[in-house]
Amino acid sequence: DSNLSPDFYESMRTFDELMKNVSDPEQYDGIIAVDTYVLVEAMRVLDGEVFIPEYGTKFTITPDERCDGCPQVVYELEEFADQAVGYIREDRKDILGRLMVSLMQKALGVSPSQYWGSLTQMFFQQVNEKHILAYMHDEKAQQAIESLNFAGRILPYERDYLHISDVNFAGAKSNMYTKHYVTQKIEIGKDGTITKTIAIDYKNPSQPSNCSLEGGLCLNGLLRNWLRVYVPKGSKLISTTGADEEGIQPTTKEELEKTVFEGFLTVRPLGAAHVELKYELPFKAEANRYTMLIQKQPGTGGHEYTIVINDREVDKFNLTTDREVEYKI
Repeated sequence: DSNLSPDFYESMRTFDELMKNVSDPEQYDGIIAVDTYVLVEAMRVLDGEVFIPEYGTKFTITPDERCDGCPQVVYELEEFADQAVGYIREDRKDILGRLMVSLMQKALGVSPSQYWGSLTQMFFQQVNEKHILAYMHDEKAQQAIESLNFAGRILPYERDYLHISDVNFAGAKSNMYTKHYVTQKIEIGKDGTITKTIAIDYKNPSQPSNCSLEGGLCLNGLLRNWLRVYVPKGSKLISTTGADEEGIQPTTKEELEKTVFEGFLTVRPLGAAHVELKYELPFKAEANRYTMLIQKQPGTGGHEYTIVINDREVDKFNLTTDREVEYKI
């Protein structure tokens, strides 16, 4: 529960504080976080499979029908860690360490020319797409990784800004199945006043898992989502709408030098939810151009973004990295 801040540095400082309450804690210089995208891409470079002798299990990146085409290795790891059983399973995530050791042995046990170049390229791509984040206790080391945008920070920005953070507060992994579509409708008045409407559509097209205690692996269940939208500090919320049956009642606060609109919504398997937030920016438009920084949430695959300015669609892309955009107006 130490990773709730969208700023990785702030989350890891919380982790450090929690570690102070642990008896005889491990000593560490920093923390590097990776997600399953890194695992799959590393395995892709290393011929797409790896065998774990301690478990007698072969992992591959072949699409698995049990999770609507997610890589087989992801499903198997979820099954090892989260399959309901009638006993206490100790070291239920030990398989992760075994898998990483096997991957390292495979990568380092050959000539450098076989894998190292491709692994290096993969590493930098995953860093750029925010699937690998780093936090260091040494101040100079921290400054270095921040200069490379390797630290998962919420960045200062003088003009328009957007970061959308979704947190799954359910036990299942339904966010694996849920697609996100974000539309920014920007209205610029004759006096330069900027009014924005952020429309977010959540769609889960997959069948639900059997999440009863007697069922199988519960991956796709009810998504209980904590939504936070970070916008320029001083922005004023005008109105909100939400299609979820519980509705969404955002509150407004300031955090990380941004104004934040936040609330809860739910998305069911084979279901959808729609949220709209309308607000006014605290500054006026520049002459002839519109600039904005959109920061991606780490660990996401690349949600679809559409940008409309004064009823004209000017851009559409999948947000795989932080992205600064500029448009003529």
